[in-house]
Amino acid sequence: MSTFSLLRLPQIVYALVLRNMRLLEIVKMTLCSRKMNKNVRFWVKIPTIHEVLQNPSGYEITPLNIISILRFLSSPIPHQIFLSISLSNEKLCVSINPHGEQRDHSFKIYISQTPIIQPSQHALIGSQRVPISHVRDSVYTCWNRKDEGIREVLAMIWEGRNELNIEVSIVTVDGAGVGDELRAAVEWINGTGLEVISLYLQDNLTTEHFEYAIYNIQPTIFLNSCVELPDDFRLAESFVFKTERIQFLGAEWFQLNNLNDMECKWVKIVICYWTEADIMQFIRNMMDGKYLTVTWALVVLRDDVCVNTMLEKMQLEGCPYQITTGRMESTFERCDGVVMGLMSHIDNTVDTHRITMTVSVNRN
Repeated sequence: MSTFSLLRLPQIVYALVLRNMRLLEIVKMTLCSRKMNKNVRFWVKIPTIHEVLQNPSGYEITPLNIISILRFLSSPIPHQIFLSISLSNEKLCVSINPHGEQRDHSFKIYISQTPIIQPSQHALIGSQRVPISHVRDSVYTCWNRKDEGIREVLAMIWEGRNELNIEVSIVTVDGAGVGDELRAAVEWINGTGLEVISLYLQDNLTTEHFEYAIYNIQPTIFLNSCVELPDDFRLAESFVFKTERIQFLGAEWFQLNNLNDMECKWVKIVICYWTEADIMQFIRNMMDGKYLTVTWALVVLRDDVCVNTMLEKMQLEGCPYQITTGRMESTFERCDGVVMGLMSHIDNTVDTHRITMTVSVNRN
C-alpha cells in the first residue's frame, strides 16, 4: 500500500471522493501536528477491481473508475496516461499506463470474440453490455466483433480526456486477420488527432495491412518493421519517413530512394539487396546534405563489400571530400567540419555485410 505523508502541515484529512461514484478513494493518511509532533495514521482497505467496477446498476467500465484503478496502481496520482494498443489475431489489448512504457503498473482491457477467461458477469462499456472477467490488473471482455470492441473501448477512454491527458505510446500490429481492427484503431487515432510515439509491425502481417499501417500511422519516435514483404514490393514514391528512428528487419525490398527527403535521425536497414554502388550513393547523399537529419545509420547487406576498397573507388572518381581510410574506421570530412565515419563489424580492409555510418561535427 502506498503512503502519502503530509509532513509539517496543519492537521489535514487527505481524501478524494471520485465524482459520480459512491467509492471513497482509499489512501493511508497521516495527520501531523506541529505543536504535538504526533502522527496519527488511518488505514483503510484498498478496493479490488471487482469493487471498483461494481455500482448499483451493475458493472460498468468508465473513465472515472479506470482513473480510480490507476490511482491504486501508481503513485503519485497520474495526470497523464499512455495507451498501448496491441492488435493480433487471437485478441486485442488496450494497456493504460500512467508511466509511459513502464508496464508494471498498467491496467489492461483485453478484447476477444471467444472468452480468454470464462466470463463471471456482464459490464457496460460504451453503449454495449458485454461478458467480462477480471484478474489482478486486467479485464477480459468478449464481443461479437473485435473491431466493435476496439471502437467502444477506445471511445470510452477518450471520454475521460478532460480528467487526464491521453497519449498513444505504442501501436503493435501482429497477425494476418487484423484488418478491420487495424482500421478501427487508425480511424480513432486520426479522429482524435493524437500522435503515436512508436509503431511495431510484426512479421506475419499481410502486404495490404502493412501498407495501410505505414501510410496512416507516422509515429513520432520509432518505427519498427519485421514484416516479410515480396522482393518486388515498393513504397509509394510520395511517401516520406518523418519518424525520428526507423528499423526494418528482413528488408530485401527496401530501395535507396525510399529514404528520399526523410526526416530521420537514426536508420537501421537489415538484410537488403543494396549493392556497392547503392552504398556509395548513400554516402554521397549523406555528405551532400540530402539526408540533413541523419546522425547514425546501420545497413546490413545480403552481399559483402569491402569498405576501404569502396572508398578508394570513390577517391578515383574524384570525391570532393577528404577521405581517410583506417582498419577499424574510415572517414569523410567536409570543409565545414562535418565528419562521417564508416565502420564494418569486422575490419574495413576485408569483405563485410554490416556497415555502420555516423555523422558528427569536428569542432577543432
